Amino acid sequence: MNLAIFDIDGTLARTVSVDEECYLQAFADEFGIEGINTDWGSYPSYTDSGMADHIFQEKTGESLPTELHQRLIDRFIFLLSRRRHDNPEQFAEVPGAARTLALLREEPNWKIALSTGCWLESARFKLQAAGIDISGIPLATADDSMVRTRIFRMALKRARQFYGIKHFERVVYVGDGTWDAILCRELNHPFVAIADGNSRERLRREGARTFLADYREYDLFLQALEEASVPEAKG
Repeated sequence: MNLAIFDIDGTLARTVSVDEECYLQAFADEFGIEGINTDWGSYPSYTDSGMADHIFQEKTGESLPTELHQRLIDRFIFLLSRRRHDNPEQFAEVPGAARTLALLREEPNWKIALSTGCWLESARFKLQAAGIDISGIPLATADDSMVRTRIFRMALKRARQFYGIKHFERVVYVGDGTWDAILCRELNHPFVAIADGNSRERLRREGARTFLADYREYDLFLQALEEASVPEAKG
């Protein structure tokens, strides 16, 4: 049995832009923090929780307390909700994503899990807004850890427990960011990149070799899962 683990923002839902805008606004609204570095790949931990703690500590000299962390999440969800009401098109699925997950559930040799740097509440909100059903799919988020590799391992652990499978023969990660390629190289897992244009070239420089622009051709996606390789080490 094989396992496909999916990222969310930019991989299943085209929510990267609205996510960033609301994340920045939540910091401004709750803490008056502005001028945040948006080179997210430069952060020690590219997760909602990890970046929030880093930003707060950088700006105030203190770690983000639990109660303020929850206030930030609540404000973030409020802003996402308002944006969805005003501009629902900002929460579109990556073409074919919902259908692909539905079809993949029926494949005899594949199971599904989700691993994301999003907070749990925002992950569920964005997927629901994009019309993507994740009921019955194991999920690990930034609520589980600030570190992406730990989140990935948690998603794998939950998938083993949920499906009652001690060992998956093949575990493929489907993502869109350079950090996803780096994670797969570090953990030695095959990687399918959902990317085109400039993002494809950035991922290629991180060693990714299997690319799809979206999920409109399901057979091509299945082929990508079967043929994907571990990102190559940078020369």
